[in-house]
Amino acid sequence: MISKIERQTFDYGVGKDATSLSADVPVWRCESCGEAFLDEAGEMARHDAVCAHLGVMSPTEVRAARGNLSRHEFYELTGIAEASMKRWESGEQIQTRAMDLLLRLAADPVGIHRIRDIVRTRDTTTVSIVTAQFRTELSPEAYLRSGRFRLRRTG
Repeated sequence: MISKIERQTFDYGVGKDATSLSADVPVWRCESCGEAFLDEAGEMARHDAVCAHLGVMSPTEVRAARGNLSRHEFYELTGIAEASMKRWESGEQIQTRAMDLLLRLAADPVGIHRIRDIVRTRDTTTVSIVTAQFRTELSPEAYLRSGRFRLRRTG
């Protein structure tokens, strides 16, 4: 078996939305029969090409966005679930454009400091939820403990 970098063109998408993408991919070939296959590095090269086409961060860039924070620490700071980060970092799934924007903000030193400032401010002030007929004041501790909740009309 020998490995060689080859320029590959492959289709991404379905039907009229399909497009041809190209990537430099490490390909393994059997010297005796000529059969070729991709390993994880080859699959990641193709995945990176898809991410570039979509304009989102690659799995390596997503991992780098966390810096030296664990997934749990990153979750506590940004609210991005650990399981989502794991899927994006492994290439199992591609993040949405909205999540990609948050990841890019977190990857920027100025951006991560701004996120930390927002979190500190949020944790030290009362959170107000206002609707046309409701106003609920919550302490920061109650807000964090409550997770998601929904205000409902009672009458």
